[in-house]
Amino acid sequence: MFGEALSAFLEENPDDARAIVNKVLLALKARKAAKAAKDSVLRKGALEGMTLPGKLADCQVKSAEEAELFIVEGDSAGGCFSGDTCIALTDGRSISFKELVQEYKDGKKNYCYTIGASGDIEVAEIKDPRVTKRNASVIKIVLDNGEEIICTPDHRFMIRDGNYKEAHTLSTDDSLMPLRRQLSRLGKRITIKGYELVYTPASHRWIFTYLLSDNYNVTNRVYEKNSSDAIHHKDFNKRNNNPDNLVRMNKQEHLRHHTHFLDKTLHSEESKNKARIAHASPTYREKIRAIMSAPKMRAMLSKRAKIQWENESYKRSMVEAFLRFRNSNAEYRKKSDKMLYELQLQYWSKPENRMKQSECVREYFKEHPEAKIQSSRTAKKQWGDSTLREWRAKKTKEQWTNEFREKRKIAYNVTYLERGLKALHDIYKRFGRINPDEYNKFRKQTNDKTLLRFSTLRDRFFGGDDRRLAEAVTRDRRTQAILPLRGKILNVERARIDRMLASVEIRALVVAMGTAIGDVFDISKLRYHKIILATDADVDGAHIRTLLLTLLYRHFRPIIDGGFVYIAQPPLYKIVKGKAIAYAYSDKEKESALKEMGEASVQRYKGLGEMNPSELWETTMDPARRVLKRVNVEDAEAADRIFDILMGTDVASRKSFIQSNAKLANLDV
Repeated sequence: MFGEALSAFLEENPDDARAIVNKVLLALKARKAAKAAKDSVLRKGALEGMTLPGKLADCQVKSAEEAELFIVEGDSAGGCFSGDTCIALTDGRSISFKELVQEYKDGKKNYCYTIGASGDIEVAEIKDPRVTKRNASVIKIVLDNGEEIICTPDHRFMIRDGNYKEAHTLSTDDSLMPLRRQLSRLGKRITIKGYELVYTPASHRWIFTYLLSDNYNVTNRVYEKNSSDAIHHKDFNKRNNNPDNLVRMNKQEHLRHHTHFLDKTLHSEESKNKARIAHASPTYREKIRAIMSAPKMRAMLSKRAKIQWENESYKRSMVEAFLRFRNSNAEYRKKSDKMLYELQLQYWSKPENRMKQSECVREYFKEHPEAKIQSSRTAKKQWGDSTLREWRAKKTKEQWTNEFREKRKIAYNVTYLERGLKALHDIYKRFGRINPDEYNKFRKQTNDKTLLRFSTLRDRFFGGDDRRLAEAVTRDRRTQAILPLRGKILNVERARIDRMLASVEIRALVVAMGTAIGDVFDISKLRYHKIILATDADVDGAHIRTLLLTLLYRHFRPIIDGGFVYIAQPPLYKIVKGKAIAYAYSDKEKESALKEMGEASVQRYKGLGEMNPSELWETTMDPARRVLKRVNVEDAEAADRIFDILMGTDVASRKSFIQSNAKLANLDV
């Protein structure tokens, strides 16, 4: 009865039916995403723990009671562009940030060009484009081609030598790294026309953009790479190089796929007329004759023929066809046998050929008298079986899959990172600072091949960021883990759980904590009993801390209720007078310290990155001296309301709250 009534209701109310189905699909996606997060939770010490920049640098202790996880700010974009600034997309368009934000809200994925850790151009998904600052101070950059860029003074630009400079430090002597693109033209090794090429600065070469997007798909395991595959643009638009517009298929499937659309391309009346006119001209005929008889073409055709003969089915069919022809043609058979007989007589009649072959055989068996018998036995046993030969070839190919290569690379990276950090930590304890010269000297003395060069270690695992390297070196590696998050994470107050778990940073945090999420959340699997939010003491740091607290409160509430979440309290000031050093955590403490110490130099820390390793350890990470605040929820109803106001979509309520609670009406920093 219920089923019939529901069916009738859905038929009579299609809009309501659509809404119900959408909600069911959303719930299904959320459950799948939560299960995927649970399945991806790693055991402590797994290989994926310390592999890539922005991922977990785990601790050694296995006891969660002793383990601490520092969640720190990693690399972020650094600065902001104005909303009217246009950005080049891999689909061939160039749109403003305002348009980008709107398309993101509409659910459209966009991809752009970026610089990878190697210094070469890569393709990346644009995640969470949004307004990050309002009423901020900006400057205008005027390029020599007349184009203007409006951005915040701290926005970093890549210059020609590969380094970065903040906008306010640029001068007319600087040359910015351009994004160089062109469409392919036939010639040399280019056989396809009208496809986009982009110049990669580190490798100093042009590469097809669709190959960069293909590499993005392979790296993110959208599909596997096979040397025999063709890369196809789904919408047949060769300028749309978005990764989600590409698909790999073997060459036969690719050709077959294109045959479905021949009426619109090759077999269209327009194409046929063009072909008739072109093929009838003497110029075309002479051109084809010259091309086919050219040495390069002859060599290429020969190469293709050799490849064809490596195909067993092709070889069998050609052999069968040849034997049919030979057996049915007596004249050809007689002529062929005579020619082969004369050629072999001619070859073996030359003494040097006979001597060369016999000498090779004689020398080998002279040095290896047992080889003849053993080789014969082995060959008969192993290679007499064609099934075994096929199995061995197939097995070797299966073993060296992309997944195997990736696991092998991860395993090596774990060793490189562990060994490098241990050596740097020992040097830090001896010298009180990270000393690249001493590290490289130690490498040469020990001749340890698992110790990478200092610059390679920093660039490969820490994205070239000295601060992140310092955090990893100065920590107590036995009990302290570091998880750098790249800039501001997604605001989960406004996001569905499926989109939330699509965020690389949030997924990394879920995996690091070990509890999974949603209806599969398990507090007993928490891997650290101190989760410490260590963000900078500026507005951006406060924003990141609030985003993290929102995530933990909305989706990991038992972790907060269990008393496992802390906020690090790095000092705002370092006060030095002679050998005396004091740290102040507020303006009041600074004034008090200055009264006691008298005239002294004062250094204000805007962020953790301004501290050297010893200062970072003394003030923020050393359990004996650091200051931590435990996060508690005294009034759940009030907390719900505050998170809804601060992080929700109601702008008016948020503005009213800030105006009511702000200490200053106007602030100019």
